Amino acid sequence: MSRYRLLLAYASVIALLFIFHGKARAQSFHKGALLISLSEGTTHTHYTTHNTAVAQDGHHSTNTDGDRDPLTVEFGLTDRWGIGINMGTDIIKVNSKDFYGFATTKGKVNAFMSEVTLDGNYHIFNTKHTDLSAFLSVGLAGVTIKGNDGDFAYQYNAPGAIVRVGSKVKYYFRKRFGVMAMVSTYAAGCSPEMVKDNTVGNNYATSIKGWALEFGPCFRFL
Repeated sequence: MSRYRLLLAYASVIALLFIFHGKARAQSFHKGALLISLSEGTTHTHYTTHNTAVAQDGHHSTNTDGDRDPLTVEFGLTDRWGIGINMGTDIIKVNSKDFYGFATTKGKVNAFMSEVTLDGNYHIFNTKHTDLSAFLSVGLAGVTIKGNDGDFAYQYNAPGAIVRVGSKVKYYFRKRFGVMAMVSTYAAGCSPEMVKDNTVGNNYATSIKGWALEFGPCFRFL
């Protein structure tokens, strides 16, 4: 099943679940609530690298898709506001020679963009089963490319920062179990300037902008 068919299947499940009634408490989100969500989805990016050693035209960019797998934890400060932590990784295939100046047999390598952010959430619409919220995330990000091509071992690490804004909708069809859909847009910038053990891409800073669509289960413990 393709990624897009999987996303369509998730969306269909969510639509069907809105028809049914569960046994959730009076408000799906409240002060003191502890929420955990796992999701999987797709990220659509404008991926750019800039060769800082080249004065002009030292950059390369493309629009490409990738996969995303985050884990989110949130705690209810009030009945409307929550604070949380998000830990996620985006996996994006890029051409190693075009973007980082080194060639591989396959031409493309996996670039892993990892992030750890502090999230502020405002719950706009909150009923017995449904929770609609908006969020702002700010935190650390990093791009890692690592592997072997025959006898050639390559490694690129670039730390940086990320800002993400978006919205989540959750539907609880059981007291503590539900499903979530999330859409977000983000911008990240990473540079290997302070990294000493890279074997490739020492002069290449990475910028990633785009949006993501995710689906998955969510749990409420309190």
